[in-house]
Amino acid sequence: MHSESPKPPKMTELSEKDIKLILPQDDSFTPPRILILCPDKALAPFAASEPWYIFKEAGCVIEFATENGDVPKADQRMLERSRFRDLIGATADDVEKFFAMAGSDEYLNPRAWSAPDFSLLPYDAIYLTSGFDTRLRQFVESESLHKLLAAYFPLSKRRRFVQRSPTISDKLKRRSMAISEEPAILPTVIAEKRKDELGHLDTEGPRKVVAAMGKGVLALSMSMVVDDLTPEERRSAEEECTDRIETFEAQRKKEAEEKKLQRHSSTNPISKLKIVPSLKRSATTGSFFKSTPAKEESKAAEVPKNCPAAPTLRSVIYDVETTTVPSWLENLGSTVGAIHGFRNMFKTYTKSTQEQVVKSLGNPSLYHAGPPNRKPFVHSARTHHYVSARYPGEGKLTSLHVLEEIATARREWGKSIAIAGQ
Repeated sequence: MHSESPKPPKMTELSEKDIKLILPQDDSFTPPRILILCPDKALAPFAASEPWYIFKEAGCVIEFATENGDVPKADQRMLERSRFRDLIGATADDVEKFFAMAGSDEYLNPRAWSAPDFSLLPYDAIYLTSGFDTRLRQFVESESLHKLLAAYFPLSKRRRFVQRSPTISDKLKRRSMAISEEPAILPTVIAEKRKDELGHLDTEGPRKVVAAMGKGVLALSMSMVVDDLTPEERRSAEEECTDRIETFEAQRKKEAEEKKLQRHSSTNPISKLKIVPSLKRSATTGSFFKSTPAKEESKAAEVPKNCPAAPTLRSVIYDVETTTVPSWLENLGSTVGAIHGFRNMFKTYTKSTQEQVVKSLGNPSLYHAGPPNRKPFVHSARTHHYVSARYPGEGKLTSLHVLEEIATARREWGKSIAIAGQ
């Protein structure tokens, strides 16, 4: 009898020898090109070193990029031996990997993403790292990075919708995920432009892979899909959305009046009198007046749920599942940091990272907080080749998921085409 083949190890159980098995290296193997995007300052060292090490072991071609091409400066507080470093789970091995990365040619010669001729398109995958405190705003708020991400992220959309079992986050919320498989109804000018830009993908290789960790997810959430619209195209899109909202509101008011008239005619014996439905008789004077209940006023002020908002306000991760550092973990880090002399270490903004990211999703249920502890938690979106993580301690698991997404994209779309001269 033939013995059954052993089951493949879980992501968290993969050894260094197993890493290369994620990307089968046959005769036609093309090493994936991966770009690691880093802030100029306050880089969380292990958010970059663990992915660098994993990608290197898998045979990938790795490059780094900062806004102006400066060598990224790691947060030294994370490298010094202290009780605080021990509390966040960093080991001597993590520090050793960082210094190995810091001495590599790719780390010492990063590219500048703000350069006019720079593009993310030659890369099979991009990885947005994370960091701490207010110095990270340079990374999160970079307009040049936002434009690059706005052009790149739509290319990560899956060819097939992936079904999965409910996550821990789903169970904690006690509700199943509900994501529409139908594409969003975009204004005509945007739909046509996107069709022209993405129509070549079926013949030019696999989809792209995007990974982001912690505050890197925040940088992604601030990137708008339509940043590349001309003023004329933007005006046309906004006018079309305004017309849609007005039509939707008119239809809703008409339906509300019809329902109100039906209820009035079925319960009121004097309903046969021809009285304007929108008017009410005063109990004191007997005259008619127009009623504007508070509920109706509040509904009129709301943006209709079934009508798309103005596309210029839409994040690239709108309607996409993601995770990022949860509020409780960010607050815990700030408290622990303050105890050990690192005041406001984890606070980049007054509002929490979770609050800002959730606002950009359009649907709060798309956010996955993960387990209420420091156990590694990484989330892969069902609609995109997009991997998100919460904090630097999840770097290894995130990197393995990125390699898995690259392999999945290559199986679905064929081998990637090496771009000469890049």
